Amino acid sequence: GSFSWNSSIDRPLRIDGGKNIVIGKGVSIKYRTWLASSPVTTGGDSSSLIIEDGCVLGHFNHIYATKSIIFGS
Repeated sequence: GSFSWNSSIDRPLRIDGGKNIVIGKGVSIKYRTWLASSPVTTGGDSSSLIIEDGCVLGHFNHIYATKSIIFGS
């Protein structure tokens, strides 16, 4: 995927399916967050996790996109 400028991930727990994850500008992802994007649902052929500009995700989140998740700015 992509990781834009002025964004940070503070010691992630895990990142899976990175090519399907897009992180916008000025995003802050806090300590021990797990980000994943994988098409594991029946008939799924693609998945995406999009975190748009300016989003802040707190500590200890587990976010797993099996189809599509978008956090708007």
